[in-house]
Amino acid sequence: MTDLRLHKAQMPAYLDKEISSVDQDKFGHAHLAAALQGLVEDEKHYPPYSIGLLGKWGTGKSTVKSLYLDHLRTDETTNGAKVKRRDGIHTITFNAWKYGGETDIRKSLFRHIFLEIGGTPEEADRHLFKTVSSTESQRKPFKEIWAEFVDQYVLGLLVVGVFAAFFVTILALMAWGFGFDDPVTAAASLIASSGIIWVLAQKYFSSLPILSSRTPVNITSTPSQTIEEFEGLFLNRIQKFKKGNKKNIRRIVVFIDDLDRLTADEMVSGLDGIRSLIEMASHQMPDNIGIVFVISCDEERVADALSKRRATADLPAAVSNIQDARRYLDRIFQFRLEIPPFPKRDMRSFALSLLETEYPALLTDLKERGIDLQELVDRMIHPAVQSPRNAIQIVNLFAQSWWLSNLRERNAVGGDNPGGLGEGVVTKNPLTLAIICVIRTDFPDFYQVLQQNPRVFDYFIDRFIRPEPLEPLPAEVREQLGEFSADHSTGGEENQESRWDVKPQHRGLRQFMSHIQDIRRPYSLQPLLALSQDPVSRQHGDKAVPVEEALRTSDVVALLDAAGLTGSTGAFPPDFSALLADLIDDLRIETPTIQDNVAFTVAQFDERIPENDKRRILGLAVRRAADSESLRWRLGPSKLHALSPYAENEELRALGRAVIEDITAEPTNVQLPSLEAPSLREGCDLTKSAADLVITLMQQANLPPQSQFAFGQWLLHRSVKINGQSDQLSLIWLEEKLAAHENFLLPLLREDYPKIIAEEFSKEIPSLDISCKGVIPLAADIHFVTSTRRKRYAPISA
Repeated sequence: MTDLRLHKAQMPAYLDKEISSVDQDKFGHAHLAAALQGLVEDEKHYPPYSIGLLGKWGTGKSTVKSLYLDHLRTDETTNGAKVKRRDGIHTITFNAWKYGGETDIRKSLFRHIFLEIGGTPEEADRHLFKTVSSTESQRKPFKEIWAEFVDQYVLGLLVVGVFAAFFVTILALMAWGFGFDDPVTAAASLIASSGIIWVLAQKYFSSLPILSSRTPVNITSTPSQTIEEFEGLFLNRIQKFKKGNKKNIRRIVVFIDDLDRLTADEMVSGLDGIRSLIEMASHQMPDNIGIVFVISCDEERVADALSKRRATADLPAAVSNIQDARRYLDRIFQFRLEIPPFPKRDMRSFALSLLETEYPALLTDLKERGIDLQELVDRMIHPAVQSPRNAIQIVNLFAQSWWLSNLRERNAVGGDNPGGLGEGVVTKNPLTLAIICVIRTDFPDFYQVLQQNPRVFDYFIDRFIRPEPLEPLPAEVREQLGEFSADHSTGGEENQESRWDVKPQHRGLRQFMSHIQDIRRPYSLQPLLALSQDPVSRQHGDKAVPVEEALRTSDVVALLDAAGLTGSTGAFPPDFSALLADLIDDLRIETPTIQDNVAFTVAQFDERIPENDKRRILGLAVRRAADSESLRWRLGPSKLHALSPYAENEELRALGRAVIEDITAEPTNVQLPSLEAPSLREGCDLTKSAADLVITLMQQANLPPQSQFAFGQWLLHRSVKINGQSDQLSLIWLEEKLAAHENFLLPLLREDYPKIIAEEFSKEIPSLDISCKGVIPLAADIHFVTSTRRKRYAPISA
């Protein structure tokens, strides 16, 4: 099998990167590289200047640069001085996106160039980024040294001298008083006194600081801030670069890539840095060397960013819109080299060549399945695909999705493995898969909406492309499509019958959808969006299509055919019931009319549905019957009575409230299943059935008090009014209901019930009435009442 051969290799993928060889050039980028060489190296162009290499994302700006650098690196030609061309040009590449998010991208640009021309990281950081603190010694003035000497030494000597004189005087007085006539004693006293004075003087002077002729000074140097500071650093480094082993260099070419990927503020900072460097390089540059900037960007994006940053001090006040921004860029770009749009046929040929060269197994598989490769490529490479990168993204996604779908289809055969696909669900719809891949790549907003509701695909074509819409929009779809509509007055009735206009940013989506609207697509896009199916959908596959159509159109016979039960009274198989439940869940977002059709259809098969699935399937019928008067009477009270056990409490409360409003209305709001008005006799029968349904719902759920009160008041008079005729349900009917449901009904009648009994006793026996009471005379009613209620209501008979 082809899919087995397809999966022998790894999942196919083509790496999108710039090419560096002319042999790989598919769009004539080598010609643009030759043009760039002329702008950069022509001796008539005296540096400094800048070149704008302009083009949208993915058009090959990096390829043009790479081809130029490859040619420069391999070129062996020399000039008149026998210097090879590559030795006369020094190239530097600065990737602006790499430095995005830094505080000052201008300094990052200066630092990168500084390092590329021989500067050291320490020197660059010291001058551009870091605040450096250092300590240096400076010579003191003589007056400062003399002052320190007087303060610290002269005054100290005076203190010691005074202390010594005082001590000697005390010693002389002691000698005179005690008579130290002995020379030995006098000498010893003198020596001891001198020693004491010496010790004291030494301790005093040893604590004094040493005099120095120099003093330390703390110096803090901040990073360079002004253009003049940058200029001095830059030019000094250029001169050293030229004097070294780069003496043959005559041009420094700085390639600045991905400037348009930065934020608006960062773009402004980067452009200001380029402008400053150009101004610096125009002064005091060494002889025979110049600097050229090649700035690769999408000019439209840069101009838009500049126009939105009109208040910045880095821009002239005249920049107030995109036109002004472009004029400002004219001062930055002395030359422009623009990559023109590629012919659509060339882009499609490129995509087809990718399939042939990079995905050989995929190509073989597609051919063996009889798939028209040319049509496949034409659908994928739609008119809005303007860049090779975009084409590569689409082809890559298709190849990977096809590979994965093949694998999942093969592994899911005969099993319930998660993530599987039914056989041929995707591989039989290659054009639809190609469409999904394009939407996922180029229109991600619409892809997200499709993931939530795949039917929006058809509604988009119906509302935005067809001259006249074919069907009304469900509320949820109207809201989802409103995100793409230019006039989002989608709620007005006048807007439902006309085509909508798309927002300007989504015109490409409208063009693409118009381009592929003729392609035949599977009924459900969900498997192609998710590339997987649950086991039930996987098993039924296309069987789900007629089932959903039968539900939408209330085609009971078609639903039996889809279930394989034509002419049979058997129950639905469990797997078919599960599919039915899944489809009903998906159809809950449809219009009320379609939901009513679905509810009516499933209600006809309440006895065929397995017990485990009844609540999930039949609950919709009760819920819609509470909201839809037409569905309520199409089903009828008897059918709703049978469905009520499978509804939630709130659904039963809502249904009970609606039925009570019907039978208490003036006139009585009852209808035949055909939704025609009944006769009076038919109206009485329908009203009786509706009242029985209300009594059942009262037992199953706690109906709202207002509804219970209204029903109790109606039980007192039991009137039925149809087409201008009126009648009353018999008292015996009420007594039968009271006998069966006394606990529920008697509290509703309260003290009013004895009054109606008394009124019946006071009446004369009327003639026979065959409308609501049948052929029972009123006397029989009275006899029934008196025989069954006499004990409880003895005061009445008295």
